[in-house]
Amino acid sequence: MSKYQVWSRPGELLHLDVRKLGRILKVGHRITGNPRDTVDGAGRGYVRVAIVDFSRVANCPVLPDEEVRSASAFLRAAPADCAGLGVTIHEVHTDNGVCYKARRSAATCVEIGVRHRPHASLAGRPPTSRLSLNRNNLLRLHIYSLRGNS
Repeated sequence: MSKYQVWSRPGELLHLDVRKLGRILKVGHRITGNPRDTVDGAGRGYVRVAIVDFSRVANCPVLPDEEVRSASAFLRAAPADCAGLGVTIHEVHTDNGVCYKARRSAATCVEIGVRHRPHASLAGRPPTSRLSLNRNNLLRLHIYSLRGNS
């Protein structure tokens, strides 16, 4: 059972996501065992990820924040980067992060001429929860789908 739609041409779908990562300035107390080895104020970096669904070509810059302004700038830059590879993006699929749910992001999609497809949910639950399986069954389902078994 596969719920994933396979796209037949490059550019039909571009996945966008953001990941928050802690900055590491030096080795901290968890490694040294010395409680005085603390790292204060290192901050975070936000990795923006753009993946072309068909080819799996990725672009992953680290930006200073996850604000709507940064999301809109990345939303403009990602299809432009793909255009440099000869791929025209038609549709963008994003998670339900605040920066992608904002009106400004929707306006940016209209401005650059792509359709925005937010991450689908059913009754406020993520798609994997729709299957009503426990973790072992869910992992087994994915393993069998990768092997081609049913």
